[in-house]
Amino acid sequence: MSDHLQFDTNAPVLIVGGYGTVGAELARLASTPWPLLLTGRNPVRGRPLGEELGARVAQWDVVDATGFHADARAVVSTVNDPDDRLLRAAVCAGIPYVDITRWTTRLTRAAVVAATLHPPHRFYCPRVGWVASPDR
Repeated sequence: MSDHLQFDTNAPVLIVGGYGTVGAELARLASTPWPLLLTGRNPVRGRPLGEELGARVAQWDVVDATGFHADARAVVSTVNDPDDRLLRAAVCAGIPYVDITRWTTRLTRAAVVAATLHPPHRFYCPRVGWVASPDR
């Protein structure tokens, strides 16, 4: 896999899973203050939301080996990323990263490993903002 993200304060906020159930709602909230790049497995499915919000839509399936390249001011993950692909790409680029799908301890462990393997160029602080729990 050869993912390459580039930090750019004028670029859109990249929402991975941006036209899924959770990602679409987040995109609607974030579209007023920021330009967005919405990604997921099937960009055809995301086009109506992209048109509604004036957002770019692209394909990035984190379990597909195809590399992804984009400029972003921040990365938000709303998908399960079992190999920490999004986190690694954001850390390598020094891009602020938010993951709303994992437990804090899992994300912290993954962030330490990613930062050790790819020291960030800028300060970043990964956070978990929301996690669904099946037992609640």
